[in-house]
Amino acid sequence: MDPTREFVKDVKRVILK
Repeated sequence: MDPTREFVKDVKRVILK
């Protein structure tokens, strides 16, 4: 798993919030 993908997921989650 790449750390970039995890970061994007976290950012997307915050934006969706």
